[in-house]
Amino acid sequence: MIPRAEFVAVKMDMRSSRRIRDRERTQERFLQAMEALNTEFAKSIQARFIVTHGDEAQGMLKRESAPDVLAVAERAINGVFPVELRFGIGIGTLSTPLRPDAIGMDGEAWHAANRALGLARSRRKYVMFSGFGELTDVQLCALANLLLHMRNGWSPEQRRAIELVDAGMMQSAAAEALGVSESAISQRLTSAGWHFYTDGREAVANLLRPRP
Repeated sequence: MIPRAEFVAVKMDMRSSRRIRDRERTQERFLQAMEALNTEFAKSIQARFIVTHGDEAQGMLKRESAPDVLAVAERAINGVFPVELRFGIGIGTLSTPLRPDAIGMDGEAWHAANRALGLARSRRKYVMFSGFGELTDVQLCALANLLLHMRNGWSPEQRRAIELVDAGMMQSAAAEALGVSESAISQRLTSAGWHFYTDGREAVANLLRPRP
């Protein structure tokens, strides 16, 4: 019997969405953030990200692209900041045909993502994982939540410096773009724990890589 292909389902929603003041503007930014994900991660996406309700969205990645999950979450977070998002990440097969957009499908992957998002809500976490293995799920949840907690504590100045450096800019170019000294950029990265964050990000990616 040939095993069915596995996929990585990603579900997200806005935390405390009822308290958002400018809901219309925030929902528009949410839509734009999903469109940006579909463009940036086109090669990794199996079913395009869509907004399913005003404050909820979902998409599906190819199994081999699972290491991109944290980057997907980071971009979505940037797209609606300072509104906070939470995520449920699940892995598994589908019981229905694949569709180009992440709607109208069912199967283990979606059940796992729903379960993970429910746990994120009930446990007040930024992200939960389900289906990757009991121990791996625990490791992923602990490490990814620590990283997103760090990220949530960055100041606007730290966040902007990190965005530029993370996009590939040298610190000297980032300093010029922001009109500050190169030492100021270095200080912002250090105080934000950027080097620790990138180490943790790589550890998450390693845990998500398919095993032979």
